[in-house]
Amino acid sequence: MKKLFFFAFVLISTFSFSQMQYGVLGGINNSALSNGTKSFNMNHQISLHLGIVAEKELGNNIAFRPKLMYSQQGNREFNVSTVNYKLNYINLPLDFKFFNSPYILFGPQIGVLLNKEFMNYEGEPDSFDYGLNLGFGIDIKRFFIELGAYQGLNKLFTTEISNMTFEPTNTVLQLSLGYNL
Repeated sequence: MKKLFFFAFVLISTFSFSQMQYGVLGGINNSALSNGTKSFNMNHQISLHLGIVAEKELGNNIAFRPKLMYSQQGNREFNVSTVNYKLNYINLPLDFKFFNSPYILFGPQIGVLLNKEFMNYEGEPDSFDYGLNLGFGIDIKRFFIELGAYQGLNKLFTTEISNMTFEPTNTVLQLSLGYNL
């Protein structure tokens, strides 16, 4: 986790002497565990995310838009196996913003697992997560609204469910409301 905070500090301080715009954001998550094309019966619950955002214009209609966010990506229950889990991350989305308003966001994301809670499961989830973001947003004066999707690329743990090997990744839909300072 120290490496993630160091990386975030270096990244943000690199741009601090140039024209940077900063903001805060928060919103709701709808997360799930996915296993490629296989689907599992899940009860989705809503969780939250909070964070800060920076934006550095790189050219006409493109900007670098990193965020540092706390994200709850758990509170789910698998009906087929009664596995309950809660996963809380510090995520660092390294998005690029295309166009002005409305805009498209795309980029990689890395995350560090802060804490976890498993019931009826004895495995240990991977403490590092990485994947890709895709999102859309709109600016309304100093406010912004974003709808984004994150797909993890690394497996979190391995378990057997109904004689199938289950190696899930994080899948998260996020609705964010933010304010540019």
